[in-house]
Amino acid sequence: MRAIAYRGIVAVVLGALTIVGFATAANGAPRSVTFCGSPSVEVLDIAPVGESAGDMRIGQTTITDKSGKKIGTATMLLTLVSTQPTQDAVARVTFRLQKGTLIVDAAPSFASGFLRPSAVPNSSKEYGVVLGGSGAYKGAHGLMSLKVVDPVKGFGCWTADLY
Repeated sequence: MRAIAYRGIVAVVLGALTIVGFATAANGAPRSVTFCGSPSVEVLDIAPVGESAGDMRIGQTTITDKSGKKIGTATMLLTLVSTQPTQDAVARVTFRLQKGTLIVDAAPSFASGFLRPSAVPNSSKEYGVVLGGSGAYKGAHGLMSLKVVDPVKGFGCWTADLY
């Protein structure tokens, strides 16, 4: 097993939180939560050497609101599940916020270079599913999107529409 440490974008779902609360609006419309981060990621090259199913990205980041104020942390695990014709992964991200926790699953895809520090998802916008949460986010469900803002600096912003 080979480990490579670097700072880079995680092709998942984590972000910059403008905490507006979990409850839906009176009209049943979703509430949006946005947050940003630049994760520190370790890449694990599981045998065989090179990009293959089972390789992982493990990371953590401080997440901020749009003004840059720290609002929590996020941890993530991406596992490469396929390398042909694209490099597809499954991802789990846990957001630990001041008022509770959100759990998100996603399935990002890479053109190539899953183990390369500069690799970013095929799309500048990726999506994940909010599976649930705790505290103020207990019972949360919805969709989260990741927008890669600056792939060179490994910076992205995520928005969750919670129902």
